[in-house]
Amino acid sequence: MFFKEILLCYPVNYNIESKNIDKKLMYSQYNSLINLLIKNKVNIRFLDPIYGESQVYTRDLAFQIEDAFFISNMKRESRREEVKTIEKYFKEKNLKYYKMKNNIEGGDVIHFKNKLLVGMSNRTTKDAVEELQNYLKILKKDIDIIKIEFEKDKLIHLDCVFNIIDPETCVVSEYVYNIEEIKKLFKRVILIDKKETLNLGTNFITINDNLILTSNKEIYKILKRKKFNTVYLDYSEFIKGGGSFNCTTLPLLIKKEN
Repeated sequence: MFFKEILLCYPVNYNIESKNIDKKLMYSQYNSLINLLIKNKVNIRFLDPIYGESQVYTRDLAFQIEDAFFISNMKRESRREEVKTIEKYFKEKNLKYYKMKNNIEGGDVIHFKNKLLVGMSNRTTKDAVEELQNYLKILKKDIDIIKIEFEKDKLIHLDCVFNIIDPETCVVSEYVYNIEEIKKLFKRVILIDKKETLNLGTNFITINDNLILTSNKEIYKILKRKKFNTVYLDYSEFIKGGGSFNCTTLPLLIKKEN
């Protein structure tokens, strides 16, 4: 039996030098996220907030492919120590994991059925994709990697231009160059424009497989019109740092011991 844990990191050290972060509003927004997760009976765990100003963006630190756990190799030197917290978490859970040797970040990796979509951002390299493919072969996992190309000088990670709602539906940005590759995988593709992309329209999360949480008012309206169960919460202080709800949550499926 498996259960989902959402890993968070409380933003006590969060800061963006080029932005004016309203700390009071920031804590209020983050606590609203926590309260919503608790209300929906989501299993939350917190990483130690000891390794830098961007650690709140936990999605980047690791990723999971079926029962295999991977620790990212962060591109920015200022974020490299952050992975120590996720490695500690894996060790405490007695989980086997693989540490990537080449630069790749969890925000660029989305596992869907027997496909792995990897965003070719400025923080994920082709060498990392090859390394990942080779390791999956060692694990004897029949998973195809699809490289997603997008405007990487404007958006940080794949989850800033693409996200999945359900097994048939996804949201994709006009900033993605090879949208046709994505259209082959989904019956319904919701295309959003560049303006809403820059407002992190694809950076939503789905809670308990039926509730979508977004920080983008226009995406909220679009999804509500399409009859998706959607909630809007203001997350403006974290959007200033280039990430929204998806970036600040790291979901992992953990095997429950009898």
